[in-house]
Amino acid sequence: MLVIVLYMLLFTGCWNYKEINDKSVVAGAALDYDKDTDELVLTVEIAIARTEQNNTIILSDTYQGRGWDVFDASRNLIAITGQKLYWSHTKIIIFSRSIMENKNLFIGVLDWIKRDSETRDDIWFFLSGEDTAAEILTDTRVQIENITSYYLEDIARNEKSVSKYLSVPCYEFVDDLGSKGITPVLPTVKIEAEGENVIPVVYGEALLKGLKPEKWLNGEQTKILLILKDKLRGGLLVIKGEYEGKETVVTLEILKSKTKITSKAQLAESNEITMSVNVKMDVVIAGIDGEADVITKKNRKKLKQDAENKVKENIGDLMSVLQQECGCDAVGFGRLVEIEHPEVWKRIEPDWNAVFPFVKTDVNVEISIKGSALRSEPVAVK
Repeated sequence: MLVIVLYMLLFTGCWNYKEINDKSVVAGAALDYDKDTDELVLTVEIAIARTEQNNTIILSDTYQGRGWDVFDASRNLIAITGQKLYWSHTKIIIFSRSIMENKNLFIGVLDWIKRDSETRDDIWFFLSGEDTAAEILTDTRVQIENITSYYLEDIARNEKSVSKYLSVPCYEFVDDLGSKGITPVLPTVKIEAEGENVIPVVYGEALLKGLKPEKWLNGEQTKILLILKDKLRGGLLVIKGEYEGKETVVTLEILKSKTKITSKAQLAESNEITMSVNVKMDVVIAGIDGEADVITKKNRKKLKQDAENKVKENIGDLMSVLQQECGCDAVGFGRLVEIEHPEVWKRIEPDWNAVFPFVKTDVNVEISIKGSALRSEPVAVK
């Protein structure tokens, strides 16, 4: 009898399970702000399971609701969907510029995401490059994935293969938003025509000052930002140079990249801060546009120098943009000073926005060419 009682305790079923047909599963959401009515506009993409020819396929429909905040709009959508929204499988949320510029409303959205028991902390965040965020879900049509939100999730997860945008999950964005020593960033998504389809394309990064998009970085600038943040895991370097008297373009595939940044701070009242940036990168030759043999010892040495100089120059260009054009510490220099020199940070924290443009950078780049894939020489034309 004791064994039977123990089995009854161990092999019980779910006491509060919910049938999937009783819920509207939200795959992704887009948030806008209507200034005319002072309402939040919530657009959701609902995943729907349908049976066709004895096969179950997952499709989606989009619905739009309004409310004073995201929770109110979510509940108002019940009158349209007929079911309560289920947020546990939500993968992405797209924000418009209009909602981000409404500080209290946007903070309320983040608070709800972090506070609600259904929403997950690893939801991917995007900033819409269109007039509204809703367009990304309602006006696009993709072939690879039936659900646009899951398509965007795949893009976010495969960031390392492209390295022209930085994927940002909810928890990381909220942490950066609450830190004085780093500028929050969001990947931007736009709509582009691809043959007969209209698809969402993720490219570049928006730098936020407060909650307003201050500066947009293109794909190449974002790649350099990834290097500085030690988040580059792949991608390509395109090097243009003269080898054997011939103009040649060489494409290098990045196998590994490691960046270490250390800070040197003067303890005097001068607030002079220098960042030592050391980049180590392993690459292979992925393609040669031309007949010059860049794989010889002499040319390979020159290619290495050209690649190192290009990365170093691009880092300098990006720092000029961050420090002089927009004053956005997207790398997180301030956070590093806080960790390594807390006594200095305590003094300069209130004036960090004024100090950051004058931070010096000492950049060192070391690139190792590990191979040339399946060929040891370029294609020749006789």
